[in-house]
Amino acid sequence: MQGIPDKDIGAFLADEKNFLYVLDLARGEYVFTSTTRGEIAELPFLDNRTLGKHDDLTHVHASRVLPALAPDGQALAANTCHFIFHTSFCCSTMIARCLDWPGKNLSLKEPFAFLSLSGFCRNAPGFDPANPNWKVMRDSTLYLLSRPFEGKESVLIKPSNGANNMLPEALAYPATGNVLLLYRGLEAFLVSIIRGGPSRANNIEQMAALARKDFPHATSLTESDVAGLTHVERAAFFWAVQMKVFEGYAKTGAGKVKTLDADAFLSDPEALLGRLSIFFCLGFTKDEIAKILQSPAFLSHSKNPRQAFSAGEALEQTVHIRKTFQQEFQDARAICEKMGVDVSKGLSNAV
Repeated sequence: MQGIPDKDIGAFLADEKNFLYVLDLARGEYVFTSTTRGEIAELPFLDNRTLGKHDDLTHVHASRVLPALAPDGQALAANTCHFIFHTSFCCSTMIARCLDWPGKNLSLKEPFAFLSLSGFCRNAPGFDPANPNWKVMRDSTLYLLSRPFEGKESVLIKPSNGANNMLPEALAYPATGNVLLLYRGLEAFLVSIIRGGPSRANNIEQMAALARKDFPHATSLTESDVAGLTHVERAAFFWAVQMKVFEGYAKTGAGKVKTLDADAFLSDPEALLGRLSIFFCLGFTKDEIAKILQSPAFLSHSKNPRQAFSAGEALEQTVHIRKTFQQEFQDARAICEKMGVDVSKGLSNAV
């Protein structure tokens, strides 16, 4: 769809069913697709694997979008927008699904438009977070993502962990509510990578390279040091960088930032859902939490809701991997200790 008349731009942008799919930065366009709340809640990703396959993408140039959102150049009024940033392989999709309740909260899992902002931060020559033009692009994108479908429900964005460089920008966004930093311990992280096979390991290596670029203050290892690491050690390096970054924001984020070890959630999901409901101001009742824990959001595979999750099978694989890779895990712990990360401790300021 093309060619929305100027008189209709405001109505188009006000309609939450016109979901912001991606920013085409090369063309300076906002790209939308028509969707429903049900589809957004169901999909494990909101990117080129899902929404990108729609045949009704609508391209609108930024020069038409921005004046329609803020005609007087004033700050955009926005619905409350919460965030879950994570280290990957730490139940982030499952938790986001559990927190999705029509009328109370809509969870966006890995929206592609947010990843567009992340890429701009990382790759734009001379990027300056204080640049007013950047702030307008950031705020307009987050405003469009945070439009509620039902009543005054809040919107929770769970980005890909490839967008963790957007953490300071999310905290700087005026309409941000609260931010959860989600993680798992080193061994659980490594087990998930090994279980995923070569493709997952290769993806983590790419993420590790991005982490070195995004957070040079947290790396402490040179490029040649990292190049000499084994695959498992490189994954541990990536985990340690993220943990150092998260700990920094856990200490400086005041009341807006809390942390959560996914294993603590899994050991007592009822209590932790209650705490997350309070932290994100969702107002879940005990009956609603009980329903969530009996729903597919909690009981099915997070990336494939039609597949039941087998805790027993996962535990069996974990025991086998830990036994097989015992020496590699010891080497991985040594890398983290070299970087100043104590693998026996969790992050401070837990939810």
